[in-house]
Amino acid sequence: MKQTIFIFLISITFLYPESSIQNSIKKAQDLLQKENYTEANKAFSILCSEHPGAACFNSLGITFLALKDYPSAIKFFKKAIVIEPEHPYYHSNLAQAYFQKGDRVLAEQYYKKSYELDKEAVSILSSYGVFLLYQNEILPAKELFQKAIQLDDSYFYPKLYMGLIYMKENKLQEAMLEFNRAIELQANYYDLYYYRALCFYKLREYLKRISGNMYTYKLFIILFLLSFQLLLAESDLFFQHNEYGTLSFDPLEEYETEEEKVNSVNLLPILSSYKSPAKRYCFLTNSSNQVITHSKTLILVPSYSFKTESGFIVEGEVCLEVTEIIQDIDFISSGLSLHYRDKEGRKTLFESGGMFQIRAFHKNKEVFLVKTLSLKFPAVSNAEGMGLYKINQSEQWERVNTAVQKSGDLSYSDETKRVGVYITSIDNSAFYNFDKPSPEIACLKGKIQFSSIRKGEYVNVLAMGVDHKFIAYTSIDKDNDYEINVIQGKRYKIIYIDSEGNIGVSKELESPKKRGFARKKESGRNFKLQVPEITIEYLGNEKLKNKDVFKSYIGIYDEYYNVKFSK
Repeated sequence: MKQTIFIFLISITFLYPESSIQNSIKKAQDLLQKENYTEANKAFSILCSEHPGAACFNSLGITFLALKDYPSAIKFFKKAIVIEPEHPYYHSNLAQAYFQKGDRVLAEQYYKKSYELDKEAVSILSSYGVFLLYQNEILPAKELFQKAIQLDDSYFYPKLYMGLIYMKENKLQEAMLEFNRAIELQANYYDLYYYRALCFYKLREYLKRISGNMYTYKLFIILFLLSFQLLLAESDLFFQHNEYGTLSFDPLEEYETEEEKVNSVNLLPILSSYKSPAKRYCFLTNSSNQVITHSKTLILVPSYSFKTESGFIVEGEVCLEVTEIIQDIDFISSGLSLHYRDKEGRKTLFESGGMFQIRAFHKNKEVFLVKTLSLKFPAVSNAEGMGLYKINQSEQWERVNTAVQKSGDLSYSDETKRVGVYITSIDNSAFYNFDKPSPEIACLKGKIQFSSIRKGEYVNVLAMGVDHKFIAYTSIDKDNDYEINVIQGKRYKIIYIDSEGNIGVSKELESPKKRGFARKKESGRNFKLQVPEITIEYLGNEKLKNKDVFKSYIGIYDEYYNVKFSK
């Protein structure tokens, strides 16, 4: 079941009586209602610049929230609150933005504020209840849903979540009753049928149907399978292979990793500033060319390999802009998630062999490949079984069919480390990644110790691979605890950094060779390794602006690869 998002769109037409403005507002609101968020965002951006107001800022924030641009959503919800500080829905929307961003401490703060401002708004009760449920605070969530039902018995969401709570408490008959009541109110909501069928299945009532009424039993099977198909088609949560190779599903304790979209990491600006700029290499296109980059990647470029956006073959000078992610600091500052779902639907983590992107420009305008580029890339990992992946239009990693081979050429940073080069080819300017997917996922958990230091509003907690190329990102909860997924049996450092200029790093540790998932209840089958407490100290953002200061603090250095290419 997709996580329910309650957002509040406040009518703004009454503020501006002019008919032309009213038409613009109506058009923008229609786009939002039709879930055309990109166009709605453009429309509300224009409206808010010309006619700023709390309701307009709130609507603009909703479009950013739907587009998963959480910092911008937060910015505009805050603007709405500055103008109308006592408006409960604006606080609830801001809480939702923080919740989606992964900052559950600030999310709870604003949910509480919205509830204090209006304790009888059913939507606010429901939204706050869902948040508490995801925090595993069952009793207060239950009280909010029950209150919402008492206030408005025609609203089906509280009944849905009350049913889920009863399922968690193993009160299956009570759960079925809530799902039935919700179905009466919202007959086309597929999740309700699925959960009702699941309760029915768990109660084993189908056995009675077999002996008593075969027709009813067959009807139940059809309904169950139909609900199951709908869920597979439309929901993106809680299906995964467990350690026994079978499907498991639990609506409240699903295996969650960090957001799977590659570019969805909310990276602190200080970390983003460590990115190395793309390097530029120029040549004439009327003959084939060979480019060797700063990091010793060999690129073979056939003649006349590029076309303009209009489809004309480019003649004259072309410049390649090459981005390479090879060093540890490159991975840290990339903000790129290494989560990947394979073709069987399993969630895996990438052990990377390095990443790159190659874009081409002619007279400062981007041009595009019409021929294939061949590459030899320094292999920064000795792991076997590397494949080539790219970021697709859905902002997820996608395996590329192009083969990756290791050559007899050598890459090394010194005479003791020789791992070869990867040979492959590309036909577009996507971001590429040499990777080995690992389904062997472990979980690290720990606490951050602040003593008297003021914690920053925005926080990144990172797991950095020490004996392999890997990075993962998460945040901390209200108790300053964190959980993060890593690959089993590998060595890591945990790094803390926040927007106030505070920083801390753990000692090296080895991840357990036991299966474990963040944000899922710890159990015998879901092991979490406790990381020693990390003590934080204040360095300040001015000092941390120096990339070398950061690298020295966490104990990393660059390796410069020399490559011997065969003739």
